[in-house]
Amino acid sequence: MAVPRGVTVCLLVMMTLSLSLDAAASPVSSQESDNQHSRRLQRLEAEMEILRKFVTEVKQDCRSGLQGPQTSMLWRVAQEVSELRAHLQEAEMRKELSNLRERLSTLQTGLHTGMSEVEGMKANQTKESNLPQRPKVAFLGKFPYQDGGIRIPASAPLNFTEVFDIGNGFEEGEGVYTVPYSGVYLINFQVFPYQSKDNLVDLKMNGNTLVRSRPGSGLPDTYNNNKQYAVAASSGIVVVASAGDRIWLQTRHEGLFWAEHHTFLSVVLIIPDD
Repeated sequence: MAVPRGVTVCLLVMMTLSLSLDAAASPVSSQESDNQHSRRLQRLEAEMEILRKFVTEVKQDCRSGLQGPQTSMLWRVAQEVSELRAHLQEAEMRKELSNLRERLSTLQTGLHTGMSEVEGMKANQTKESNLPQRPKVAFLGKFPYQDGGIRIPASAPLNFTEVFDIGNGFEEGEGVYTVPYSGVYLINFQVFPYQSKDNLVDLKMNGNTLVRSRPGSGLPDTYNNNKQYAVAASSGIVVVASAGDRIWLQTRHEGLFWAEHHTFLSVVLIIPDD
């Protein structure tokens, strides 16, 4: 006996619903991974689409049959799909919340490290500000340009008139430099006679000779009527000096000397006493 088309279709719908419900009826475990939830959600959505197509095909032949248990089952599948979707969204939110917490922890660690570094810098600045300031001493004395040279008296301090003096140690008018701070000093000098003449240049400290230098006689200048010029006397020394020590430069004989960068005295503190 032939089976009516409508009954055949209804049977197919019921079989499909039964298979779908068997697959969807197993409870959702809280231990399932997010990937398992996602695959199950996709499978149920595919079965839902098949059921919707069947319902459309049998709408005319099997309307009364689909108004009862089949429709109820269809809604149960839809409800489980909705619950799985909500569970998946909740899992994604938990994962995102965990990532945000990790990021916040990293930021808090960085902030704590930065605050520690700032506090360390403040402590170092406070410590440095409480240390005694390192004294600064630098002196350079020379003469401005003068046509015909500068006349310097014998056995007297060279009274420099063009002075650079950090530490205020030079006594203008006397030509004597008074050491402002105790320590190790670097002293350099140069004296350039205007004419070739036997002379001696002494660097003195408290009346004692630290360095003695002698200008030499140069070769004749063939471009200036074979006029013979002197050779500059220059030297330097490192010396330990105490505050109040007096330093000066003097020549044994009176004479004319080149000015500007030719004749000078420099005194620099390189290591101050603690």
